[in-house]
Amino acid sequence: MIRRGRSAASSRGSRRGILLVGNDVVDLHDPETRLESIHDRFIDRVFTPAERDAIFAACDPRAALWSHWAAKESAYKIIKKIDPDAMFSHCAFHVDFFNRVAGTRLMGSVEHESHRIDVDVLHVGDTIHAVALLGHWPHSRRVVSDLAPISAADDPSRAVRDALVESAAREFDCSTAELRVIGSRPPRLERRGTGVGFDVSLSHHGRLVGFAYTPPSGAGRRARPVAATVRGRFRTTG
Repeated sequence: MIRRGRSAASSRGSRRGILLVGNDVVDLHDPETRLESIHDRFIDRVFTPAERDAIFAACDPRAALWSHWAAKESAYKIIKKIDPDAMFSHCAFHVDFFNRVAGTRLMGSVEHESHRIDVDVLHVGDTIHAVALLGHWPHSRRVVSDLAPISAADDPSRAVRDALVESAAREFDCSTAELRVIGSRPPRLERRGTGVGFDVSLSHHGRLVGFAYTPPSGAGRRARPVAATVRGRFRTTG
């Protein structure tokens, strides 16, 4: 079970009755993610002393570092929706992973000022996908998330929007022509020109695009767990 802080109930997202979501994708196939490519100044600037201790005590420090990074990035996307003027100071986002599931999934929280944001990070092969949540979380509520591969010739911004629309069309059992993503910071999903009433998040890095959204109960045809998932259409490498 993912814990939630008291601040979630008083956030602007909760007052709107919308479960806010953020996500971040890291492609570990990118050479720049290698530890030997990362300067000490970057690590000191981005991670708190406690986070640095946790990262370098991990059995896979590289995966731990980028899992912490992705957690901060996904949480920041939520904070930016609450306060459009918020500045991103990485060390102001405090990551605490308190549960590991099957060696591939980290669950925890990110604290920023008065907010405590739930975070779920999935690490499979050379992919990391973090999904963050803030707001009232009914047991009937699901989070839908996915990753998809892209080629060097693809426009990642277009590809991630197309992937979200395809997934949402399955949820609504409608044509993709009825849906479109507008805006970018933050993106919003519309159906027939009207907002769908739930939050979405988009991310891309390297060969990957990823999305997350929070459809209300009854919107989709198939139940999915409340967690970030990597579906079979993306093949990971060891």
